[in-house]
Amino acid sequence: MATGAMIKNHANIRPRRTIRVILWGAEELGLIGARAYAKARQDDGTIANHVIGSESDFGAGPIYGLQSSVNVSSNALHVIDTMAGMMGQLGVSRRNGDTSGGPDMSPLSALGVPAVNLMQDGTDYFDLHHTPDDTFDKVKPEHMRQNLAAWTIFTFIAAEWPGSFK
Repeated sequence: MATGAMIKNHANIRPRRTIRVILWGAEELGLIGARAYAKARQDDGTIANHVIGSESDFGAGPIYGLQSSVNVSSNALHVIDTMAGMMGQLGVSRRNGDTSGGPDMSPLSALGVPAVNLMQDGTDYFDLHHTPDDTFDKVKPEHMRQNLAAWTIFTFIAAEWPGSFK
């Protein structure tokens, strides 16, 4: 079940902000979908409505770290730290360093959208990536549950917090 659906259906909560899930295409061909989306949001003036973003595109391994591009002097840093603290029981720790949120997120980051990186263990990513064996049956259910829990924490807190991440 998708993160947004979990929040709405299981917790019966309607977050303060809209949760947008975007399925980009053609990353390997030059971020074509991500660049087109960012340009369209810049052209239609809605880029300011994007308060924070990230992407999940490194297989199905467990998430082990949370990085952020939120400015150190921002009053939002405590929100990122809170996310990491809540994810701690999932094996996720707060990591230093800046991030664009991932390749498909980078065009939005370049336009000023803050980003987080839910860092995944990609140890076996290239064993299956883009091969005929890259199928859902290879995903370990416990990793999927851990990913879903971490993404739900990030998504809900980001959607519910009324402040800016800039």
